[in-house]
Amino acid sequence: MNESIFQTPLIEAVLDPECRMPIFIKALTHGTRVIKLPQGFPDRPDALDEVRRLVRDHWARYRERGLDRNFPILHYAYMPRPGRSVRLTPEGELIGAFSDRPTQAGLRLASGRWITFTLDDQVG
Repeated sequence: MNESIFQTPLIEAVLDPECRMPIFIKALTHGTRVIKLPQGFPDRPDALDEVRRLVRDHWARYRERGLDRNFPILHYAYMPRPGRSVRLTPEGELIGAFSDRPTQAGLRLASGRWITFTLDDQVG
């Protein structure tokens, strides 16, 4: 587990609002839907092409593992910095630009300590 919230840049897979799983289960599995990117990533000339590839690869692995049955992904949000995102379909097609912030999926313990969950995918 990790004690810090997710920071940008990242790619976050956003669940379909029809997903009726309890919030605790959604929080536990959130790390499987986030791809953390290195700090200089948004400045790369091929950043958007790489994001599209990462989205397609993640979607293929996600479906292969059967996670889409319980946690259907509505879209992906590439967040180069807080407050800004580019949304993509699971197939990597651009939807448009939006104002988004990373989800802060985690738990606050009775002691007041906040914990989040380890990331599955990292680009480096």
